[in-house]
Amino acid sequence: MRPLLWFVLLGAAPPWVGDAAAWLEGGITNWNAPGADVVRAPAASSPDPRCAAQARPAITRDDRVVTAAGWQLVGAAQVFGRTRVFLGTSGYDGMCRPFDYQGFVFVESHLAGTLSPQLMRSRSDGAITSLRLLSETTIQVDFARYLDRDPLCCPSRHVSVAYSIQAKAEGPLLIPGASRVEAASAP
Repeated sequence: MRPLLWFVLLGAAPPWVGDAAAWLEGGITNWNAPGADVVRAPAASSPDPRCAAQARPAITRDDRVVTAAGWQLVGAAQVFGRTRVFLGTSGYDGMCRPFDYQGFVFVESHLAGTLSPQLMRSRSDGAITSLRLLSETTIQVDFARYLDRDPLCCPSRHVSVAYSIQAKAEGPLLIPGASRVEAASAP
């Protein structure tokens, strides 16, 4: 029997529930709204020019909207038809990993939403570990779930969230759907 199922059968919460990434457990409430603007990036605590050198240049209108709000683009954008998904960060940790970052989803240069209701930090609970744009309207994202005893290299679990994009009168809307908890594979 899967370990998470024991918690469900016993009526107990898994040991990571109640923390900052608890939004990933159970029924997920949507934080996105059609027609919303890109939120401003928080001020970077200690910007390191060596890390900032790895930022991706703003090429498209979507990129420029996000960078105008103070975000630095990191990693490649994924594109499927009219949909683009990419990450923006406000800074980097001591190893130049994104720190206080967010995933942005655009459809025809209109913000559909973000992949998390809060900022994420690499090697922390609730951080994106895998992102796949499967079609113009479907995204699959895996998030790390750490227990207190887990080393930073190796979260015990991953939560996979399926997102859909719906057309609304006010603009496209990113909707988080079903989530699935899985044991992390051994390093």
